[in-house]
Parts: sequence; structure tokens; C-alpha cells
Amino acid sequence: MKNGKRDSIWKGEDKSLNLKFVENYKDGLLLTGTGTDDKGVVISYSISRFASPEFKGGLNKFYNFLGNNIEYPDDARRDYIQGTVVLQFVVEKDGTVTDVELKKSVSPSINAEALRVLRKSRKWLPGTEFGRPVRCSYTVPISFSLK
Repeated sequence: MKNGKRDSIWKGEDKSLNLKFVENYKDGLLLTGTGTDDKGVVISYSISRFASPEFKGGLNKFYNFLGNNIEYPDDARRDYIQGTVVLQFVVEKDGTVTDVELKKSVSPSINAEALRVLRKSRKWLPGTEFGRPVRCSYTVPISFSLK
């Protein structure tokens, strides 16, 4: 420790993952890390032990994907229904989107359209823990508005 922050080489173990790790810190920031599992497989990582799943190209590309694929339902347009649907889903270790669930509803047709489009999403970059892909839950708001 240096000035209350991690500095230099740190070693540890995550028993729940059967993983031993060695990390290099400078002024409290993780520079590099190496994890070795119980089978001897070595994985390197940097900046963070954990990374959230990400749509390939980032959030802007994801919202472009939504914008290019969502078709505003006719009944919602006619009745001037607007709002934000919140969907929760799992990004699997291989990046596949599964277990899509509605967490906040707007209307049946808008909900169905948000679910339809998210289910057709291409693979994401999976979340990682100690450099290894892991299943992650992800929540996203999708706004429907008429101009």
C-alpha cells in the first residue's frame, strides 16, 4: 500500500471461481492482471477485473440498431402512446442475448415491438470476470416517442 492505495504486485485467490491471480497496480489503478484457474489455464486482463457486456461498437451502435429496426406500432401511433420500455436480458458467455424480460411496460404493442427487436440483436461482447467470459444480466431502457 502506498498512500492508502494498492501499489506494486498483489496476489490473491477467488475460491468461488477456483482462480489464483497476480495483479500489478500503480497508485491504486490496476495495470495488468493474470488469472490461473485450477486447470492451469492462464488469462490476462487489464484496467479492471470485471467488464460489463457491450454491444459490438458500443451503446451508440446499439441505439442505432434499435432505431433502424423498431417499427412504431400503428395502434400506438394512432392513439399517440409514448413511453419508455425497460427490458432485462442475459448476455451469455458467447455473447448471445437470452432470457429477455419486460421490466417496465408502456402498452402491449409497444412492449411486443421492443421485445421483438431486442431478440433479433446480434451477439454482444460478453461480460468478463478476471478476463474470462461470464453470464451477465443487463437492463436497457428503450424510448418510444412521436415527434
